[in-house]
Amino acid sequence: MNICPVCGIDIDVAKEMFPGGWTLCEEWASPHLGEVKKGKDIGYKNFYRKYIWHACEGCGKKRWVQLTHNSPKKELCPSCAHKRRMVGKQHGPDNFNWKGGEFYKNGYVRIRVPEHPLSDEHGYVKRAVLVLEKKLGRPTLSGMHSHHINGVKDDDRPENLDELSRSEHSKLHRLRGRNTTCEELELTEEEDNERD
Repeated sequence: MNICPVCGIDIDVAKEMFPGGWTLCEEWASPHLGEVKKGKDIGYKNFYRKYIWHACEGCGKKRWVQLTHNSPKKELCPSCAHKRRMVGKQHGPDNFNWKGGEFYKNGYVRIRVPEHPLSDEHGYVKRAVLVLEKKLGRPTLSGMHSHHINGVKDDDRPENLDELSRSEHSKLHRLRGRNTTCEELELTEEEDNERD
């Protein structure tokens, strides 16, 4: 007599009553911890390798793990193994790829300042915004943009930055086109004023 320890049903009787349609309760439907099978029995490509039904030591997730020298090849699931490798290395100066907290994106220099209200999801802010805020002595107002007067995106000197509203900024760039710097635009505006 084969009784399910979870639901108490006689498994042999249930199989006779519902041939082909009876499913085991959840505890019996999955393999038991420590159960060993060949790859062909569980649908793996390595037909003759042995696998063990094993619980991850980190999160307890159960999965098939390759058996090596009568023990699981990997004690942790991929997710827990990745987390363990990244402890103390993921952010900031401890990361092997740390470059001082600055990098270029779309021509702008970005600096890591996670607590800044204008930082992106990774904690980076355009350096131009930080320099402009220091120049003005206040945070950038809502809807305002930092504008590079000479058109060079990584020239973040205070005298080269100006605060413009979004509409003014887009209008200015639309007027000047891609090849005209703001200084040239100001010269052409002065020439137009002299003609009038």
